[in-house]
Amino acid sequence: MKEYPSKYRSPDRRFDRGNRQFEHPQYISHDRQNPSHRKKFSNRKNDPTELLSELLKKAAPELKTRLDEISASQKRLADAEERKAAALERIAACFQGEIPADAAPLESDPEPETGSIPESLSEPELEPESKPELEPEPEAESKPELEPESVPEIENLSEEKSSVSVQKLEEEVSSAAPSQDPPVTKKATDAQRARILKIIKKMYKEKATYSGIALRLEEENLPTFSGRGKWHAQTIHRLLKK
Repeated sequence: MKEYPSKYRSPDRRFDRGNRQFEHPQYISHDRQNPSHRKKFSNRKNDPTELLSELLKKAAPELKTRLDEISASQKRLADAEERKAAALERIAACFQGEIPADAAPLESDPEPETGSIPESLSEPELEPESKPELEPEPEAESKPELEPESVPEIENLSEEKSSVSVQKLEEEVSSAAPSQDPPVTKKATDAQRARILKIIKKMYKEKATYSGIALRLEEENLPTFSGRGKWHAQTIHRLLKK
């Protein structure tokens, strides 16, 4: 910059240096953290065979214990099978001792011929053996038999009782049966209607409940407008809505 006069030079010296800042640690060439100059073995991945060998070294004791357990269980199963086979052999030997294998099969007994009976047999031989006769037990004291004259009296008494019971049943059925006459409906008169409405409005203003109003009308024996049923809270509510 010596060829330029000093009057053209800027007094600010901040921009006289280059863009690359070599003093910053990122740009130090001999630093191993620099990606371009970093050592290769520091970022190298392990070989799969090495990883596998390390894994086998760690898992070898556990594998050994598991294999020992498996072999022990197999030995126990083999011993059990041997004992089972020996027991079956002893059972077979017992059966062979009772029933030899070369024994001929048992022949079925011939059925007795019932068609022909030899005549030489006498009648006493054919009869079954006589059983010892039992001594007759002493008879219990015989109850006195009813006289024939008393039997009709008992029959008459049973007939009278049945007739009385039938009459009682008929009376009960007739009393329990509802009367065939239709119920008389007593409707409220105009004066009673006016009185009912007056009582309802008055008690409603006094903040009485619908059930309380219905109870008051029932106590005064005031009939409903239709003449059927009794006063309920729903009917009072319906009348107030109208």
